[in-house]
Order: sequence, then C-alpha cells, then structure tokens
Amino acid sequence: MEPLPSGLLLLAALLSASRAEELIYAQVGQTVTLKPPENYKTQTYYLSWHFGELELAWTNHMSGNKVIKHENWDTALSGNSLVVKEIRQNQFGIYKCKVDEKIWTYKVLRLKVSAEPPSLVLSGRTVTLVCDAEPPNSLQKPGIHWLNPQGEKITQATHRVQVSSRHSGWWTCVVTLDRKEATAQINVTVVDLYSPPMAYTSTSSPLAVPCSVPKASWEQIKSLGLREGHWQFFPRSKSNLVSADAQRLFTLSLEEPVSWKASQTRGLTPVSDFKTPNLSLGRTLGRADDRGDYVCTLKFESGPPLSRTVQVNVLEIAASPGTVLISGQQLNLTCGLGVPLTSDLHLKWISPERTTIRSGQLTIPAVGVRHVRHRLCQCEKYVTGV
Repeated sequence: MEPLPSGLLLLAALLSASRAEELIYAQVGQTVTLKPPENYKTQTYYLSWHFGELELAWTNHMSGNKVIKHENWDTALSGNSLVVKEIRQNQFGIYKCKVDEKIWTYKVLRLKVSAEPPSLVLSGRTVTLVCDAEPPNSLQKPGIHWLNPQGEKITQATHRVQVSSRHSGWWTCVVTLDRKEATAQINVTVVDLYSPPMAYTSTSSPLAVPCSVPKASWEQIKSLGLREGHWQFFPRSKSNLVSADAQRLFTLSLEEPVSWKASQTRGLTPVSDFKTPNLSLGRTLGRADDRGDYVCTLKFESGPPLSRTVQVNVLEIAASPGTVLISGQQLNLTCGLGVPLTSDLHLKWISPERTTIRSGQLTIPAVGVRHVRHRLCQCEKYVTGV
C-alpha cells in the first residue's frame, strides 16, 4: 500500500483530534457557561476559548489566565470554563475550546418563549404561549412541550388557553434533543377576583364578605382598562329563593386614591386599607336579613366583566314551644342555616358545662332552674346564643 500524502495525514490527524459538537440552548440575556471537556489537562497544556475569529480567554497549566475584552462582550473565566454573561442576539453560534492541538466545538442555540397578550392578562381571555427553539441543523428538530404552573404536560410548542386563576404563575418550556433537556420559563399573571362561594354569620358574630384581586396592584388592574366596579346584594328568602331585585351597595371611584361611593350600605363598611385591591365588606355583627347573594364585579373596556358571588347564610336558633317555659316542660332547640350544610361544615351544641352534642337538634325533656343559662350553637367558628 502506498503511503498517504503528508497533507492527508495532517487532515486525518485534525479530524481525529476534533470532537462531536455539544449543543446548548439559551435565552437572550441569560448567562451561558461552557465547560471544557473532561481529561483535557496535560502536564503542559494551553487552553483557549474562541468565537469565530475572536479569542475570548485563555488559561494554562501554570495558573496563568486572561479574559480578552471585546466591545459588547461580558465574559469571565470560572476555573477553566468560559462564562458569557447576558448573552446577546449576535453571540449565538459556534464556540471553540482549543487545548494544544485539539479542538472541541460548542453550538449555542437560541431558545425563545413568549406570551400574547404579554404576561398580565384578565381571567377569561385567551393567551397564546409560544416556545421557539432553533434547530441545530436541517436534519435535527428538537422536541418541545410546555409544563403549566401545576406541572401538567402540554405536548405543543404553541399553546392557546383561556386562562383562569389556575393558569397564573410560571410556565416552563422544555426542549429535548439528544436525550438532553433545556428549559425556559415565562411568568403569566392572571388578574381575577377571589372570594369563597359561601360565608356564614349570626346575630352574635361578625359578618365578613370577602372579595379581592390577589397578586395585582391597582395600577396593573387599571392598565387593563378598568372602567367600573360595584357591590350588589340579592336577598334570599327563608325558602332559599333569590330576589331578582338587586340593591346597589357600593360603587368604585377610580379617581386617586381609589375609594368606594356608598349607596344602600346595609350598615356594611369596606376594608379600611385600600392600598391593595381588597374589595371585602364587613360589619361588627350579622343580622337575620343578611341572608342572600353578594356580588362583587369589576368591568373593563372590552371583554366580559370579572364577577364573584358570595352566598351569605345566617345561623339561627328556633325554640319550641318558646323561650318562656314552665318548669318541667320539654324544650326543643333547632339550630341551622336555612340551607343544607356543605360537607365541610357541622353544627354542634355547647352546654354551659362545655359538653358538646354534634347535631343541630337539642331536646331538653324537662326544663328546670339549672337550664336557665345560655347554650351555644356553633357552625365552625360562627356562634349564636339563646
């Protein structure tokens, strides 16, 4: 066999000295760290980092090192690793690590995530999330999926979703290539009203009607086109029928500082601290006529309003045959809300001796002097007495 020409021998040596290209995904503005290969050190090595024709840094076996300054580049060395801080659009591409006669290649690829509309959005609107990962070449395409704030997987690079409060938080784009993963995150803040569906009171406990906008400021809410806000009250009868006649309780004044204008207040007062979007109402004591639906609403220049309904139930006690009795008579006490209890509630009677009976019904077969004291009926923390 004839020997290879010297030029081909040199080319073969260079090819054998090169290594497979390492792929790295990053977002514009991120810090990228490129690590030299393992087992690259020799007794007398010289290592240098390059981007195109630019030499960025070098280091050697005698602990010598230097970061070479270039316009618009912010680089550093961490050990023998190259650190590119706040990577710019034109700094994606091929980096090389040269150790003596050997060359290792790194390809830094763009990874971009976006949301439309941008990160602040009203509940009920549609958000389009896009994850764009630059392919390393025409033959390789990365796998892309999203993880929502609950960690649930969405197998799409572009995801359209009608948002609610559960969609508020960090969304993660996951890019998979050659069994390696890269991630990028984007924060979506969903502006929504929060209030519990039920609230409870009695004539001997406070009335609180909660409603608030978590994770947002008045400035952010106004920037979304806030036009109006109000509270309404729809009374409920003892048969649990809701009146169609609404009472306007308060109307929101959007002038600085934001405040409520009172209408038919029913003795309710808004929370004293209005620096945050806390729209809650309250009163020192509940009343029998508090039973009903309280509706908290914010209206915007476009799209449907944000609205939440709090159903207030009043804990009451009925005594049969009455509260004025002859000694020896039977007394039947019934405690209830006037509506079926939800699974997380229970009623209990508490005697003057602090013994309890888990029931809404209490029967005293023959009343006497020792019974002439208060007994409490309790539904969770809401208490009324007779």
